[in-house]
Amino acid sequence: MFGSKKKNTFGKIETLISQDTKIEGVIETNGTLRIDGTVKGGISKADGVIIGDTGIVEGNINSNGVNLAGKVSGNIHSEDMLQLLPGSILIGDIQTTQLSISEGAHFDGVCTMLEDTRENSVNNNPENKNSGGDSGQEEENKTEKNNNSYSS
Repeated sequence: MFGSKKKNTFGKIETLISQDTKIEGVIETNGTLRIDGTVKGGISKADGVIIGDTGIVEGNINSNGVNLAGKVSGNIHSEDMLQLLPGSILIGDIQTTQLSISEGAHFDGVCTMLEDTRENSVNNNPENKNSGGDSGQEEENKTEKNNNSYSS
């Protein structure tokens, strides 16, 4: 915990809302946003959202990726990855392609796992299809893979 440096998977943090800052309204940014303060209204667009352990968001979040260590009361739509870190609280629904819930995180809502469109672009390419009659087996394997992709 102390002295460890965690790599920021979202790249450079371009916007910081500090611990003593309160914002009312909806935020839209093209970069990565870190919230250590309070946002009432949500985030309509961001490349990445990092909510620190003192961060509070009251509203929906729509982002490519979300790391949650604080508290969110609202729905989260994350195109890539949603990580609920130890001590985090999420009261709302989730839509994401990848989900990680750490021990000690609290989630109260409904989770919908989205299909990863990057994977589909490869699978839907006719050059990558098996010309044999195994399409039923391929579908079965895809379903099995999707059902096992978010076990903890």
